[in-house]
Amino acid sequence: MPSPEIIERFLRGEELPLAVDHIAAELEQLWQALPAERMPTRDYHLNLLVQMSNPALIDQTTATLREFAQIHPCRVLLLVLNLHSEQEELSASVTALLAQKEGGQVARCEQIMLLASGGVSVARAVALALPLVSAELPVAYWFVQGIPAETPLLTRLRNQMPRLMFDSFMTEDLGITLARAHTLFESTPQLGDLNWQRLAPWRAILEEALAKPECKHLEKISFILGGEILDENHIGQPVLLMSWLAQRLEWELVETLDYVRGTFRAVWEKDGREIVAEIKNTNTQAQELNALELTTDFAGQQTVLTFARVDSGTSSALQIVLAHETCKQDLPALEMHELLRQEFERKTDAKYYQETLELATKLI
Repeated sequence: MPSPEIIERFLRGEELPLAVDHIAAELEQLWQALPAERMPTRDYHLNLLVQMSNPALIDQTTATLREFAQIHPCRVLLLVLNLHSEQEELSASVTALLAQKEGGQVARCEQIMLLASGGVSVARAVALALPLVSAELPVAYWFVQGIPAETPLLTRLRNQMPRLMFDSFMTEDLGITLARAHTLFESTPQLGDLNWQRLAPWRAILEEALAKPECKHLEKISFILGGEILDENHIGQPVLLMSWLAQRLEWELVETLDYVRGTFRAVWEKDGREIVAEIKNTNTQAQELNALELTTDFAGQQTVLTFARVDSGTSSALQIVLAHETCKQDLPALEMHELLRQEFERKTDAKYYQETLELATKLI
């Protein structure tokens, strides 16, 4: 039985190790050992499976899950699966998030983490994870670093129709992630990209700009990302926006995305006119989309419309410049837990996303 010290640590929300061969049994012993007067109510609304490969993201992800669980109490299964490690390693732990409410404590989140390195350990972790998923609760699956090529646990959970969430902004392989998402759409209608939610303000502002007469004949569009290095796996934002524009404006793809002299470049065509799209970077700290430039032919003259992200303290805005006119619009910045909650609570289809995704897979 757990010692009084272990029980106190559990009630304080500290991470406790579990024997990998006895996860369920040790966890139940832990709950049963709690004093009756301090026994929290467990009323979870769902199983939330969270998968990633980089252990450096554990603290950040756990903080996100704690915020999410304040609104949606859940049983979290955090899978840190490093398939390509040469060293075999497997461990398990549990952390509880308890909150004080009228009438006593309530468990907002029960997080079981499986940390596996190496092919054999990852396969074993997947086998251990399946029995820990409650058949009585709905299932949501969040891929933190994009969707990997192989998803054996997701395949085994297919009968439970999990809600699938991923983020094309931070991926290990953007091409694989977008291709897998496109394939999964056929069998997983409840699929959502947190990056699509993140880009909503950009799409709204672009819709408004494209309605202007000056933007009728677009010749070139430039996306400027932050960061010292232009990483092909971190260009999900411009790839989605570019594909969305092409879908909305009925462009035809002429040349797929290629890396030329420090810039990613693609060519589209509309009514015999060529539209060049390029992705560049600027040496700033934030790796998100920093600016966007539209070059158009208006009344025989080249006109440039610039959208530049301006950060000040805790808020962000888009500074929009056309000729000598300048204006600003708020650019809401959602925290990761807010994006996760927004996507989880979404009731309608993500408008245009499936068509955008199909184009994006052809683009890269």
